[in-house]
Amino acid sequence: MSNTRRMITIAKVKGKNPRTKQVTVYKLTDNTDRFEVGSALYCHGVIYEVVHSQPKGQKEFTIELTPSPDLVVVGSELKVPYESVPILEEGTFYHEDLVGMKVFDEGNYLGEITNIIETGSNDVYVVTYDNSEILIPSIKSVIKHVDILKQTMFVNLPKGL
Repeated sequence: MSNTRRMITIAKVKGKNPRTKQVTVYKLTDNTDRFEVGSALYCHGVIYEVVHSQPKGQKEFTIELTPSPDLVVVGSELKVPYESVPILEEGTFYHEDLVGMKVFDEGNYLGEITNIIETGSNDVYVVTYDNSEILIPSIKSVIKHVDILKQTMFVNLPKGL
């Protein structure tokens, strides 16, 4: 059994000012408290504390971290411990719970969720198998059953998908 602490990604680094050491992040969480002064964020196994925070539009924050965020580069993921996030209501999932999940349609293996695209109305799961991809909308009429423990998802694909 691994001793590695399970983490949830809450933001991706979009930019970094080398002079001020401020980092612009694209938030992947609805909980903006994660970016408040005093909050702890993890990146590449290092724990950082937010010492300055300012919203930048609806989906971004400019933050300053201590210690100096030398390992934090554009594209890095900022994470928090899994046990610190709230339990979601039934039928909703964290992206980390879904990526890697095996997807089936009427018993046929479609592939594995390799990415999740956020759209304005619903997420879209990128399912990959043998170098081909299928995009599956995350809507109730398509997603029939998700089993986090077995890492399986059963779908009913609409005609033409």
